[in-house]
Amino acid sequence: LIKEILPHAIHTAVKVEKISMAQRLFRRGRRNENDPLFVLNFTAAKIRHDLSRMARKVWVTTKKDRFLQAHLDLYLAYVNGYAGPR
Repeated sequence: LIKEILPHAIHTAVKVEKISMAQRLFRRGRRNENDPLFVLNFTAAKIRHDLSRMARKVWVTTKKDRFLQAHLDLYLAYVNGYAGPR
């Protein structure tokens, strides 16, 4: 597609290393070296952002704790790239 639109352009594909958001923040220097809970706080913030039910101030909206656990298990499988049995 690029060759059709821009025939004289030089196009180079670059393989990018996959790193987590926590690693990116650590590399940028935003991490407070004196904060041993950075990774835990970052993980909790990511869960609150990604799961709507965790964003609420109270988790009473989850009627059964096993449903909350099932939702968290699915989220962890997704985040860790679990593809399931083949």
